[in-house]
Amino acid sequence: MLSFDIIDRRQNPKGKNLPNRERFIRRQRAAIREAVRENIREGKIGDVATGEDKKVRISKKSMHEPQFRHGHGGVIERIFTGNKEYMPGDRIPRSAGGLGGLGSQGSPEGSPEGSPEGDGQDDFIFNLSQREYLDIIFEDCELPDMVKRMLLGEQEYRWQRAGFSVEGPPNKLDPVRTLRHAQTRRYAFRKPKERRIRELEEENEQLLTLMTSATLSDEERNRTEARLAQILKEIEDLKRKIKAVPFLDKIDTRYRYHDKFPEPNRRAVMFPLMDVSGSMTEWHKEMAKRFFMLLYRFLTVKYQQVEIIFIRHSDKAQEVSEEEFFRSRETGGTVMSSALKLMHQIVGERYGSGWNIYASHASDGDNFDEDAPETHNLLLNTIMPLVQYYAYVEVRNDTYSRTSVMWPWFEKIAAKFPGRFAMGKVKDVKDIYPVFRELFKKGGKEAAYV
Repeated sequence: MLSFDIIDRRQNPKGKNLPNRERFIRRQRAAIREAVRENIREGKIGDVATGEDKKVRISKKSMHEPQFRHGHGGVIERIFTGNKEYMPGDRIPRSAGGLGGLGSQGSPEGSPEGSPEGDGQDDFIFNLSQREYLDIIFEDCELPDMVKRMLLGEQEYRWQRAGFSVEGPPNKLDPVRTLRHAQTRRYAFRKPKERRIRELEEENEQLLTLMTSATLSDEERNRTEARLAQILKEIEDLKRKIKAVPFLDKIDTRYRYHDKFPEPNRRAVMFPLMDVSGSMTEWHKEMAKRFFMLLYRFLTVKYQQVEIIFIRHSDKAQEVSEEEFFRSRETGGTVMSSALKLMHQIVGERYGSGWNIYASHASDGDNFDEDAPETHNLLLNTIMPLVQYYAYVEVRNDTYSRTSVMWPWFEKIAAKFPGRFAMGKVKDVKDIYPVFRELFKKGGKEAAYV
C-alpha cells in the first residue's frame, strides 16, 4: 500500500491555528470592528502608530451561539447515576424550576434568589496584529474623487510590438520576414550540396582523363570505373536532395508578436497643512496631530504610491519632515494663505498634470482679517482647480462662543465645489475618528459638512 507524508509549511502565527483564527475573525468581524472603533473613539489613536499586537475586548453577548435545549413539558427518558432513593422503573417528579432540578435563575427548586456561589465570565480579549487592526480601522475609507487604479500599486499595460514569433494567427503573418527566413534556409540546405557536386564533377573529369591513358593497368582501370560510377550516383543523390528542399516551410513562418508593457504610473500626492500659530494651543495642536496621524497611517497602509508633503504654517509656511511636522514646537502669527502659496509653488515645481493632488488642512479657523479674502481667492481660483479633493478640519472646542474667521469663507468654497471641498469640526478627541471616516469615506462625499 502506498504511503506518504504531508508536511505543511504555511507560516502560522506562533501558538495559534491560522485557519481557526481567520474563521473566528470572519464570524466575529462586526464585534471586532466595533471594539476597534471604540478604542479609537476613546482617544487611543496612538495605537495606530505602534507595531505591536492590539488587544480588543469583545462582549460575551456578541459571541453567543444558538443551542438546542429541552423545552418545558413532555416525556424525557434519561439515565442517571446510581442512588439509594429510586429504583429502576420509578418515576422521578419534575422540579418546579426547570431543567436539572435548578430554577431558571440557577437556584434550587426555582428560587428567584441568585446563588451565593458560582463563576461568571468576563468579556473576551482577542489579539489583533497591527495589519488586521489597521485594516479594520480603514476598511471603508479611500481617497475620494475617482482615484486612479495605479495608486494601489496596480500597473496599467499597453500592447506593443515585441518582435516575431514562429506561431500566431494568419492575420499576424509577416510575408517579408517569412520569405527572408525561407531564402536563408534554402541557401543553408542547398549550398553545401552544390559545393559537393562541383567537387565531384571536378574529380569525375580527372578520372575520365586518367581513363584515356594507355599506361593504366587493368586493376587500376577497374578501380577508376567503380569510382566513376560511385561519383555519378552521389551526384544524382545530391541533385535529388537539392530539388527536395521546399521553397517555403513551416519553420520559415514569422508572425508579428505583441506583448504587454507597463505604462508609467501616475501617482498621487497628499499635502497635510497644519496651523501652528499662536492661537493654536497645545490642545489644538494635539487634536490636529492626532487627525494627521490617522491620515498618515491611512495613506501608508492603503496606498503604495502616494507621496506626502508636510507643511506647517504660522505667519509663514515651510515644508518640513515627518519628524518636524509631528514634534516641532514652533509658533507665530496666523497667515493661512502662506500655506496655500507654498503648496501651489511645490505643485508647479514637482508635480505635473499626471498627478492626483489632495490636501488636508487642520486649523482653529483664526486668521488675520486682511488675509481671509486672499485665502478665499487662492482656494477658489488657484488651489481647487488643481486638486481632486480638499478636506478642512477645524479644531475648536466648546469654549469658543463665536464662529471662526475662516469658517464662513470656507462655506462659500464648499458651496462652489460640492463633493470636492469637505469641512469638519473636531470638538473633542472622540470626534477625530468619526470626522476622519466621514471625510474619507468610500464612495465619495456627498455632504460638505461633518
